[in-house]
Amino acid sequence: MSQLLSRVVREQTMKALKIILGTLAGLFAFAQGVYLPMLVLRGEPFSGIMGSLAGLCIGAALSIALFRSAFRGPKGRRADAPPETDAEGGN
Repeated sequence: MSQLLSRVVREQTMKALKIILGTLAGLFAFAQGVYLPMLVLRGEPFSGIMGSLAGLCIGAALSIALFRSAFRGPKGRRADAPPETDAEGGN
């Protein structure tokens, strides 16, 4: 029973951590999206504009990946899917 409780607590902690980090990555991508037009209008060098664009893409990709993995259960199952059981009845 304590192993099950420990596993559930560990899974929920990882889910919360992924949601927090996904939110931070999304906010970073949003900030880069706001900052990008200012760079273009100020006439910044091409490398600065492309760096900001790369940051936007990386932040968005990280945010999507973290949120998708947070709302999937272990082994890629959806979180609302029923748990698997062994053929012998034990898990």
